[in-house]
Amino acid sequence: MNQEASSKLFRERIAPLAKGLPIIVTGDFNTTADKERYLRFTGAKENPPQLRNTYSRAYEPLVSEDLQPEKRIDHILAGGPCKVEADKWKIGLRPLKNGQRMSDHDPITVRLCFTS
Repeated sequence: MNQEASSKLFRERIAPLAKGLPIIVTGDFNTTADKERYLRFTGAKENPPQLRNTYSRAYEPLVSEDLQPEKRIDHILAGGPCKVEADKWKIGLRPLKNGQRMSDHDPITVRLCFTS
């Protein structure tokens, strides 16, 4: 699927939901946070943005800067008509017993709290 078209379709479907419900969206977005496609996914040009990367919300990111979380293509986005707090944002780097990585995508976890 064309990635540019998919980001537009994503916004068309998610935007109405994010206005009335807490939203969490996870996945491989095939884009880093500095790209136009990412800005469309998150609605970053809207005021306020409808979805934000949970890394940027985290009080306590448990990751070293050398992993460059802002340069990753896998994201956990959250938003909605409520306040979203995040902590313990983490990239899982534990290898399999044989030393190999589980995937070419490292798992990301975060603890979220939605409040009115």
